[in-house]
Amino acid sequence: MDQILTKEGIINLNKLMSEIYSIPGKQEHKRFPNGFTSWNETHFEVVSEIAGLRESGTNSKIKEINQTQGTGGFYKLAEQLTDEFESLNKGREWDGEFFEELESFLHERLGS
Repeated sequence: MDQILTKEGIINLNKLMSEIYSIPGKQEHKRFPNGFTSWNETHFEVVSEIAGLRESGTNSKIKEINQTQGTGGFYKLAEQLTDEFESLNKGREWDGEFFEELESFLHERLGS
């Protein structure tokens, strides 16, 4: 049975995830400096970039992680990059430059 997730449902899910990750002893104790929604959006874009670099096979850092750590290494890398970007931009109000900033950040951290 197919179900459609409404905007209200997504908002409630984001609130629930923020609560779960901020309660000690539940999952991992994780803080989201700009809220879970912002972290989740950033994480999606970071993972998309890593996946593209992995598929192209041209990035030396991504090749090294693939050979030495496998998929688990990509999970850790994506989370670390997301956390760092979110912390660097804590409280920032984006005015259309989010994607350019993230692209620049990832290029600095991962190279081309």
